[in-house]
Amino acid sequence: MVSDFIFDGKALSDFGYMMIFENSEEVISVSGMQFETIKAALSDISRKTSHTYESNYTSTFLIMKNSCDYDDGEFLSHDDVSELTRWLARKQYKWFRFIDDDDDDEIWYKVQIQVSKEYVGDNVIGLRLIVTANAPYGFTREFTKSNTELEEGEDFDIRIYSDEEGYIYPTCVVTCPTAGTLTITNTTEGRVTRVANCSANEVITFIGEDTQQIISSDTTHDFTKHFNYVFPRLYVEYGNYNNTFECEINGETPEVTFSFRGIRKVGFDG
Repeated sequence: MVSDFIFDGKALSDFGYMMIFENSEEVISVSGMQFETIKAALSDISRKTSHTYESNYTSTFLIMKNSCDYDDGEFLSHDDVSELTRWLARKQYKWFRFIDDDDDDEIWYKVQIQVSKEYVGDNVIGLRLIVTANAPYGFTREFTKSNTELEEGEDFDIRIYSDEEGYIYPTCVVTCPTAGTLTITNTTEGRVTRVANCSANEVITFIGEDTQQIISSDTTHDFTKHFNYVFPRLYVEYGNYNNTFECEINGETPEVTFSFRGIRKVGFDG
């Protein structure tokens, strides 16, 4: 039974509160993907042109004081509401997950939370939270994979389980052991990332997710001239979850670390 959650690194129970779901019979969407289609003239066959998600994950529940943690009654004071609102009502999406003691599988969401007060008479008995994710699915915990962990002769394989086919752009940090042109090749799909004019000991970071930025410890490195703007990515298709990378600069192997999350379509019901 879920009665707790983590938001921006803090748990609801840290504040002495618990969750209450009002409707256990609610239908929880797992995937709302829809196809956009067209039909040729005089044909009954629909052909897909694209896919869309009509809405992102959302969940509504109450939070109330846990009577085991409070001796001053069950009602919320202005200070109580203020403390919780500072934590929950933020101007940026923050990482969130339900805590389920019966499930070791961590599902994370980036969310925004709307907060309103629930009254009994003139007293505030709790807060109603509307939690809305920034995506129509959740994510795994963050995984890291580095080629420094490999045995001699071992391939640099990254295996990623994801419930969505397509591409995941990880954060990739590269330390160049020497000067030259850096190449990172995903041999699974033949995709090559190339950065020229790298300097010895330069640290290059490819920032993944939706931003797709590149930064360097060498502030003089002009990526507009030396980067082919092909960001490293992980390719996912049903039944094939492995990506193999080859990394090289001037005949040497740089240190490369990938950080990434897989996509999970399991609903948003705690």
